[in-house]
Amino acid sequence: MVDGWVESLARKLPETTRYAKTQLNVWRELAWHQTATHARDWLAMSMLGAEAQGAVRAFLERGK
Repeated sequence: MVDGWVESLARKLPETTRYAKTQLNVWRELAWHQTATHARDWLAMSMLGAEAQGAVRAFLERGK
């Protein structure tokens, strides 16, 4: 039922459908890049803390 309704709309409004899809993709990409950038920045900042540095030192010591 829903698939038929969507196909009908896409046939009747092809330009609107293309534009809507483009906009959805733009927002999806924007959200992804913002999330990935935030995660990268958070990870970089958290690795500067004493807790993370101590954990890395402990890990490296175990390997000796």
